[in-house]
Amino acid sequence: MFIRYYFPALLWAAVVLFLTLLPSNALPETPEWKFLSFDTFCHAATFALLTFLVIRSFYFHYGNPRSLRYTIGVSLALCLFLGILIELLQMVMKQGRHGEISDVVSDFIGSLAGAAFFYYLSRRKLVF
Repeated sequence: MFIRYYFPALLWAAVVLFLTLLPSNALPETPEWKFLSFDTFCHAATFALLTFLVIRSFYFHYGNPRSLRYTIGVSLALCLFLGILIELLQMVMKQGRHGEISDVVSDFIGSLAGAAFFYYLSRRKLVF
């Protein structure tokens, strides 16, 4: 049962860790966007999906819709911790990457979006 509930979230977290800890010379060129930077968008989208999957894992594992707010809170805290940890690792590993507070903020905004989307779907009984 553990794999059934947690595998998607753990797999996506592994992908996030792998991609965010690559050396800077292994990264592709990113397009220049005028309104919102591509980097900010990628951080937010990545963490939106991660948070959605973490909430989904906890929600279906424990199966109690009354604990949805607690599940969302714990998931947001875990994803924020992961975002901070990634930025600290980028500073320490000296791979040409730089840890930035703005990336943590982007991660958290994405996490909030993922949580809001899950909450919306759960209220509409559309969560899969």
